[in-house]
This record gives sequence, structure tokens and C-alpha cells, in this order.
Amino acid sequence: MLESSAEQLQKTPVSLTPKTLIRVLHVDDDADFLKSSKRILEMQDSFQIKTALSVKEALQKIRQKPYDVIVSDYQMPETNGLNFLKELRDRGNDVPFILFTGKGREEIAIEALNLGADRYFNKHGKPKTVYGELAHSIVTAVKAKRAEKALQESEEKYRKQFEEALDAIVLADAETGVIVDCNRAATKLIGRKKSELVGKHQRILHPPEAIAGEFSRTFYEHRKEKEGQVLETQVITKTGEIRDVAIKANIFELGDNKVLQGVFRDVSNKKKMEEQLRRERETLELVTGNIGAGLTIISKDYKILWANKFLKNFCGNVKGKTCYSVYNDRTSICPDCGVKEIFETGKNHVVHEQSVPGPDGQRVWIEITANPIRDEKGNIVAASELSVYVNERKQLENKLREAENRYHALFDKAPLGILIIDSTGTAVEFNEEAHRQLGYSREEFEKLTVSDYEVLESAEETRAHMKKILKTGKDEFETKHRTKTGEIRDIINTVQVIELSGKKFLHVITRDITEQKKAEKSLQESERKYRELLNGMNDTAWVIDFDGNIIDVNDSAVEVLGYSREELLSMGLTGIDSNLDPEEIKGLVEGMPADEIQVFETVHTTKDGKKIPVEISSSLVTYHGKQAILSIARDITERKKAEEKLDEMMNEVVAINEKLGVVGKLTRHDARNKLFVMANNVYLAKQKLAANHSSLEYLGEVESAIDQMEKIFDFARNYEMLGVEELSYMNVEKSVDEAAILFPGLAGAKLVNECQGLTVMADSLLRQLFYNLIDNTLKYGEKVSQIRVYHEEGEDQLKLVYEDDGVGIPEDEKEKIFKEGYGKSTGYGLYLIKKICEAYGWTIQETGKLGKGAQFTMTIPKNKQKRENSLSL
Repeated sequence: MLESSAEQLQKTPVSLTPKTLIRVLHVDDDADFLKSSKRILEMQDSFQIKTALSVKEALQKIRQKPYDVIVSDYQMPETNGLNFLKELRDRGNDVPFILFTGKGREEIAIEALNLGADRYFNKHGKPKTVYGELAHSIVTAVKAKRAEKALQESEEKYRKQFEEALDAIVLADAETGVIVDCNRAATKLIGRKKSELVGKHQRILHPPEAIAGEFSRTFYEHRKEKEGQVLETQVITKTGEIRDVAIKANIFELGDNKVLQGVFRDVSNKKKMEEQLRRERETLELVTGNIGAGLTIISKDYKILWANKFLKNFCGNVKGKTCYSVYNDRTSICPDCGVKEIFETGKNHVVHEQSVPGPDGQRVWIEITANPIRDEKGNIVAASELSVYVNERKQLENKLREAENRYHALFDKAPLGILIIDSTGTAVEFNEEAHRQLGYSREEFEKLTVSDYEVLESAEETRAHMKKILKTGKDEFETKHRTKTGEIRDIINTVQVIELSGKKFLHVITRDITEQKKAEKSLQESERKYRELLNGMNDTAWVIDFDGNIIDVNDSAVEVLGYSREELLSMGLTGIDSNLDPEEIKGLVEGMPADEIQVFETVHTTKDGKKIPVEISSSLVTYHGKQAILSIARDITERKKAEEKLDEMMNEVVAINEKLGVVGKLTRHDARNKLFVMANNVYLAKQKLAANHSSLEYLGEVESAIDQMEKIFDFARNYEMLGVEELSYMNVEKSVDEAAILFPGLAGAKLVNECQGLTVMADSLLRQLFYNLIDNTLKYGEKVSQIRVYHEEGEDQLKLVYEDDGVGIPEDEKEKIFKEGYGKSTGYGLYLIKKICEAYGWTIQETGKLGKGAQFTMTIPKNKQKRENSLSL
């Protein structure tokens, strides 16, 4: 698919050229490569190419003038192409961005697409194909961006104004009178659905007396000499109601037709309301002159049409102002507005309370009673509001509510059981915890007496105990209660005598201490085992309090350090630790983690002066009921000697590897860029030569050699990465998909990835492994229709299988294909796969059958750790 697109661009460049010149900014750190690329792209006649040798220079040019598209390399001085892309997007610049980089950057390509790049292209390849694809992608990206912008502007231009208009708008064919569209306000005005209007003649909008011949009178007049003028007429609703309207209409062309757009404004209700309100206002002025409450009449647009004397004295001149601005200094309708509820539901009476600003700036409470005002047909045209001052009552209600809430919070949600018990032992009130402790529902518990669940006392003893408390006034004692299931729980009861309505009751707080009792017993047993464990250690062990004092040691500490137990307990930590000063010890004690082990190394000194290097492992423990620090010291004398020797060897290896890595990366990067320049100039030379020129054969050999050198560089880069990364759990399904996405279309083959949920111990080269396998299939499998990756799990190993349905591999080549240099190309692809598998601790074999397709089986040992669907070395 990509090849054919490039060929089409070569043959018909004009068909892909936009009407205006495309401004391209090409960014690369190789001046020779930029020069040759500019020549090739400008051969398309539709590009204006500007170049930049760094991201910094590119950003300066972008600030000076806009570009239609940016083509950028990845690896450049100071910062790379991905950071360049991210900076552009962070600044809000959405110019199309194409990554044009060297082969071996698959992971960069994937990250670029995730960051919002439009496309990525490999510099390596035949210049005709590479630049044909690049030019096609540039044109496509620019066209898409321009089309997107134009579409957004045109779509929103009319529709938003049309649908959101407060007035009704109807569009009808100017010749036939058939309605072609209308807005929401029109359907509301006429009382018909949009589907009942569109497609019908405009006569459906008007009563018979407003129609003259084929059209309404105003339609005739607007079509002729009165276009753009406001004309008054009447419309008829679906229910037959006649409404007065004012219509302004204009004619415009829509496609091949002329359309008359009419804007309708309903003026009937306003006229009727104003007349009715005028008459009612005169009456209200007489009736409400001196009542001790505010009274207002509010229109359907929430403006105060009239207010009585009381409200005017309280709020000043309010006529013409909105009720919500007067009462609450708001710019929109109040959330609990009673007038709004009447207008929307048609209710005849709505009462609600509201807090409003008072004359002195303090908020006060008023009770508002709203009623509808209707015309002679019963339609609501306005509303009245009666406002009564209820601030004192509201304050009392709030105080009572707060007191009730505090009581319920303390009683109902208390973590202890709380009961109010009468003289018979029956709980007349209790909270949730009281019955939950014993496993009863509220209904079951309220039928019980204390004797039903008391264990230590008989019913008679319980009654006597209660009488005693009623005389003494209070008591606190331990007892045992029986739960619904028969379990015996340890309880502490705290009892206080209270008086309610002249009667005495017992206020009982029950606390379940069963777990506390178990914990105390467990602690005693734990301390006994702890002492046995401490003295059974070969390592020295110390118990330290948070002041840094030694409060216990084991037998090994006495034996190793040569001090008696009493001497050690009387010494400070600095007496045995020659490496740490008091401040350092204080820092370690204060910095002890709550749920982790603190590990560090130091040196202990014996009584005879011998120095012993030790590794200290400290953790928090409970010692005699208090938190303390348990430190275990292990003698690491021999380990320190081995570590010193190993450090010397590793420093030498690291230094050598760093030098080799730097040389390899710099050499490959510079050499690749020069290879790209060579390839571009060979392409330009071939374009200048005749089709049968003898030099074309030699230039073809040069291109082949460049291609082979590219593949050798790829192998060197990947081989250098073997064993560098620390192995971790890698998602197999994701690695296969990321490898496959780098082969657009997979040459028509179908990928079946059955590795969902499978993770293995590997590194980022796992994606390269699958990339090489897919590349091998597409190059040598000939007629391949399907690639499948799946796994088979055994008792102690897992087989990860890659297979295709191509021509397969002959039996005598199954071992040879993994050898270095063997094959039709460089001979490094399958050799690298084998080396990657060896680095992971895997084995790989070719297990397919000739004629049925290739099959590569990787055998992976089970991980020693128990982890579902996870394997490693």
C-alpha cells in the first residue's frame, strides 16, 4: 500500500498539490543531508523548504513565521526530536509533525505516535520511495489540517445561532411555501413537533383569517416589497390557540433554491398580561397598603412589576428589577425559587423559606408564599409573592436541630454500647453498637432483659445488683455477656443513674474487652517465645529504647564481645560502636521506619579491642508492652574482603564498557548520516542520467552496499544492548503488537496474537526479537497470509511459539539459520534472536515443516517465584 502511494505521487504530483504553497520546516543536525533532502522535495513543485540544524534554531524560526508542517530528525544536539514535539504540543502548537529518522528507532517511532506525531519515516531506503512517501504524507497532513479548520468554522456558523435563538425561526421554500427547517422556539410557539412542521406548507402556521390564497398574507408581502420588515399577524397552535406575533423575514439562497427565513416573536401574552396587571395593581394598592408583610407581583421574566408599601420600605424602589437580584443579590434565578416552580409546573400554591440579606447587611429568614396569576383562559401570566419575616422562629429551630444532631451523633454513632435500662432490666433505649456487640437485630434486642445475656450473675443476683446501683448512683465492673450465637464475650460496664420524667433509669456504657484480653494473653506468650528466640540466635542481638539505651542483649552478644550482660546493659551504644557518634545514633533511632527493616553497616569493638565489621538489621518490636528497637548484628568480615576484591574487578570492566559504548554510538550515528547523504546524492545522480545509461548499474551496486552497511549497523546496535538492561517482567502481547505496528499493513498478512496476560522476565529487546521474526517472515515466507504467536504451558516450563503459513524452512537448514552470517541477507537477524534468547536463559528451535510454514519455539523455564502467567530465567 505504501509503495503504490509513492509511485502514484511520482507519476501524478499535480493531483496531490494544494492550491497554495506548502511551507515545510525540515530539522536535522546534518547540513549535507538537509541540502540533498531540500532538492528532492522541491522537485514536487508544491513545497517551500526551510531548514534548521537544531531544535533551538527551529523554535526561533517558528516564532518568526508559521509553517504548514514540520519534518524532524530524532537524534540532534542539545535536545531530541521527541522533546521538540512535546514542547510544541505543550505550547499549544498543533502543526502537523513528521518524524524522519534512521532505522533502528522503532521504540522512538512508537513514542512519537503516542505523543501526537502525524507520521514517522525511516531515512534508510530507496530515495525515490522514501521521499515519495514523505511528500505524500506532507501533502495529506496539510490538507487534513486545513480541511479540519474550514469544517469547524462552517458547521458552527449558522446552527448555533439558529437553534439557540429565543425567537421562533422558520425556513420555507420561497417558491412553494414548504417548510424546510425550524428551531426549538418555533416548535414551542406552534405547539407541534419539528417532524409535524418540516415538509408541510407554511399555511399550517396561521389561522384561516391570516391566509390569502395559496400563502399567508405576510408570506406574500415578505416575498415582494416588504422583505426585511417587521409585520404583525397571528399564528395558530396545534390545540387551536390563536397567538399574536411579529414576523421579520429575509430571503436567501440555500443550494439551488431560494429560502424565506421568518423570525416570529410572540407578543400576545405580553399585551394581555400588561392590561390585566394594570387593573389588578390598582386593587392591590388599596388592599395591601398597610399589611405587615412584603407583597410583589413578578412577571414571567422574573421582573418585579409591582411591590406593596411594606416591601418598598424594606428594599427600596424595586420596580423593574429581577426578584433574585433584590432578594439575594444574584445574577440568576434562585435554586429554590417558588415562582419558577409555579411557572414550570402550574402549581397553585408554593411555600418555601429563604435566607436573604437584611437592611443592616445581616442575613435574615423570610417565608415566601407564591401563587399564580392567570388570565381569563387560565394561563399563568405572572405570580405573586407574600414575604413574611420568620428570623426568630428560624433561629430557634436551628438551635433545636443542632442540639438534636449532637445528641444523635454522640448516642447513635458512639463506638461503645449505650443503653438506658429501667428497673426491670429492660432497655428502653439503646444505640446500634449495643445490639451489634451481641449479634442481635434491633427488634430482637429490644425484647431482652439484662438477665437474658448476663453470664456471671443469676437473674436474682442481677436484680440485686441493679437495686444497689440505684441507691449508690454509679458503678463500674467487669462481667461476661453471651451473644446470640452462644459466644461468651468479656465486658466492662460503666453505669450511672439518671432521671427522666421523674423516674430513675440506669445509663449503661458497655465496652467489649474480649480482644484486649486475648491480646494480653498473647503478649505474655509472645514475650516468652521472643526470649527463647533471642537467645537461640548465633548473631548478636540488642534491644534498644528510643533514648538509645541498651535494655536487653542475647547470650551471643555476651560471648562475642566479651562483656558480661550487666556491663553491656550499663554501657551506651558508643561504647561498642566505634564508627557512629551520638548524633548519628540518635538520627538512626529517630528515623526508624514503622513497617520496614533498617539496614546499615558499622564496626563493633570487643572488650579486648578487636574490631568486627557488622551488618545491622533493625526493626520495631514490642518489649514488655512498650515499643522498642530490635537490632541484630551479623559478622561480615569475610564478606567485606570479597566485596573489596569484586569492586576492583567491576571498576575495570565498567571503564572498558563505557569507552566501547561511547565510541560505538558516536561512530554509528555519524556514519549513518553520511550514508543517508550518499544515498540521497546517488538518487539525484540517477535522476539526471538517461534510463539506459551504463553508470546506473554501478550506482545500483553503491545503493546495495549502503543497504548492507545499514543492516550491519542495526545488528551492532542491538548486539551491544545484550545483557545491559536488568531483566524485569515484560508484557508479551504488547511487545508483539509494538513490533507488528512497525510493518504497515503486514504486507496483507493477518496477525493472531494469543498472548493476553502473559508476562516473562526479559528486557526491551523482546520487541526486537519479534520484529526480526516478522521481518524474516515478510522477506522469505513468500505467500504468507497469517502470523500467529501463542504459548503452551507445562509443569516446569513454557513454550512461546511464533509461526507463519509461508513456504517453511528445509530440514538441513534448521540449525544453520541461527549461525552468524548465514542467510540471504546479512545473516544477522536470526543470529541476534538466538543471542537474545540465550541472554534471557531461553532456548530457541525451528520446529516448522517445509511447505506448511516456519515455526520458532522458545522454551522458557518456570520462575521460582509463584506469579500467575509469569516466567523468567
